[in-house]
Amino acid sequence: MAITTCRKKRLGTSDMELTPIGVGAWAMAAQAGLSPGDRRTMATLIAAIRAGLEAGINWIGHRGGVRIRAFEEVVARAVEGISPRPYVFTKCGRNWDEQGRIVKLLKRDAVRKECEDSLRRLQLDVIDLYQIHWPEPGEDLEEGWGPWLGSSRRASALDRRVELQRGPDEARGENRAVTSSQPPYSIVQPEAEQAILPYALEHGIGVIVYAR
Repeated sequence: MAITTCRKKRLGTSDMELTPIGVGAWAMAAQAGLSPGDRRTMATLIAAIRAGLEAGINWIGHRGGVRIRAFEEVVARAVEGISPRPYVFTKCGRNWDEQGRIVKLLKRDAVRKECEDSLRRLQLDVIDLYQIHWPEPGEDLEEGWGPWLGSSRRASALDRRVELQRGPDEARGENRAVTSSQPPYSIVQPEAEQAILPYALEHGIGVIVYAR
């Protein structure tokens, strides 16, 4: 069945109507072993993403981080000139220091900088869904979530904590509910059926799953 004939579904509290399948841009690039300057692989990945979009897929899932700017360049080039532009999703909260060690940052200023850097590399004015990659460090969760809407992985615990922090957005006069969760979910990893999906359904939270 062509993607264009599949019924789209609204993502959580957003106004986005998504196709049931999206493009996993980072997974594609990671499997291909893409590195900055690898133009041949980049061209192949761009063609693959565009093939998915031409088949009717209307969203691209991605993850941010200073080490993977080449992946964001792939997405930028893949969506260039396409109208209407597909939705582009990415994440924050995972970065690398100069020694190559993973740094977990959810401070407000760090999250904002990650977002601005991704916007520049993606050559976009807006990221359609910005997710917290992992709810770590836990003591910074509410601060990091504050300006944003989405959550990724271990989501039921995160959503419950954030739900307690909900309140009026003074700048826009509206409630900032959790929009989405992204747990692992597949036939060999079905735990989300008990741990996350019932809670998400009850609270109107969208779920974008990944498999590994």
